[in-house]
Amino acid sequence: MRRDDARSASAHADGGDAQDENARTTEKRSVTHPPRRILGLIVALAVVAGGAYLAYRAIWSEQGGEQQQSRPPVTVAAARAESETWRTRLTSVGSLQAVNGVDVTTEVAGIVSEISFESGQSVSRGDLLAQLIAETDRAQLASLQAQLQQARSDLARNRRLVGRGAIARREVEQAETSVESLRAQTRERQEAIGKKRIEAPFDGELGIRRVNLGQYLSPGQAVVTLQSIAPIHVNFTLPEQHYGRTDAGIPLEIRVDAYPDRVFEGRINATSPDVDAETRNFSIQGILPNRDRLLRPGMFAEIAIVLPDRREVVTLPATAISYNPYGDAVYMIAEASAETASSSSGPQGQAGSDGDGGVLTWLSDLFGGDDDVSAPAEEDATHQARNGPPRIAKRVFVELGERRDTKVAVANGVEVGDLVVTAGQLKLDDGAPIVVSDDDVLEMAPAKPAGP
Repeated sequence: MRRDDARSASAHADGGDAQDENARTTEKRSVTHPPRRILGLIVALAVVAGGAYLAYRAIWSEQGGEQQQSRPPVTVAAARAESETWRTRLTSVGSLQAVNGVDVTTEVAGIVSEISFESGQSVSRGDLLAQLIAETDRAQLASLQAQLQQARSDLARNRRLVGRGAIARREVEQAETSVESLRAQTRERQEAIGKKRIEAPFDGELGIRRVNLGQYLSPGQAVVTLQSIAPIHVNFTLPEQHYGRTDAGIPLEIRVDAYPDRVFEGRINATSPDVDAETRNFSIQGILPNRDRLLRPGMFAEIAIVLPDRREVVTLPATAISYNPYGDAVYMIAEASAETASSSSGPQGQAGSDGDGGVLTWLSDLFGGDDDVSAPAEEDATHQARNGPPRIAKRVFVELGERRDTKVAVANGVEVGDLVVTAGQLKLDDGAPIVVSDDDVLEMAPAKPAGP
């Protein structure tokens, strides 16, 4: 009996342990394997996140990609490189100088009693400009002239008396000496009076008057400036390697800031026989007729020596040159390749070549959109039919030569007939799409060059 009770208790204990083990297994399975509704929620969230990501990619491709891959063409003006015949020129800068130019002064001191000119007046040699008080000198001259007349009378009488033997020969010699002395004193006083008469030393134009009536003048004090300006000289220098090419008579072209649209013609007058040991330059003097008297002494001048030889050069408008520290360049116009043209045909064309274009179409269909994605392509086709094949700007570095008026000679980098951009370079970079305008911006270019 006891053995049966023991077995029953043991079986009951084993049954309890089995139930506990089954409960723990069921709880573990419920933790390890969540319900299906949770898995469905996770999948739904993943689908929504993926759709949002694809939509973001599509919108970014439409907005940002359009700016990077299909920017609109830049409108520019253009001109073709031309061939011209130029004469060799040697350029320099210098100053104009009067053939004769002085500050009119006085040699003697005195007080101004008369002024006989106006500022800016043209005068001739010998014209009276100013007069100093000379009454005292004139009185002394009159006294000397009277003494001289008396000495001449005494000399004549003594010569008659010596012939009769009434006086000695020595008295005649003393009378002759007295006459010569008085004659010299008279001439000296006449010169002193003449120095108080201030006259123009040569033909020319007067400057601004510097004296007033009653003013005391010291010796050397300036009365007025006098300049002879027709003809007029121009002085400048050139490096020593050009020595021997500047013979007298070679034509010159002169420009001054006062008359920027006019070229004054002259010729070489003289060349210095030596070269400066410090600067290695030699001096040249030119002469200009200046018949209209426009050129004035002291003006800054830009000089071009026009040599007789001629040469063919390739020229471009000066506005076509982009000056940079790393080299001068121009933008040459070329037709775009097929690959370049397709890359700039529009955002929809670019989008159609990748997966984002399909996403845009799917989203448009999904949300009922009715936008015509082919409209940009049709607009590009219309634009190409109106303006010809697509063009791009290619940056080409050039070697520049001489500049004349609005043209620049190009020694290397451009050939005759090449089409280059003349306006709008600031908006360009290498390979940028462009549209050539029909407007001629060169008509507004200044006529005055940077150098002769």
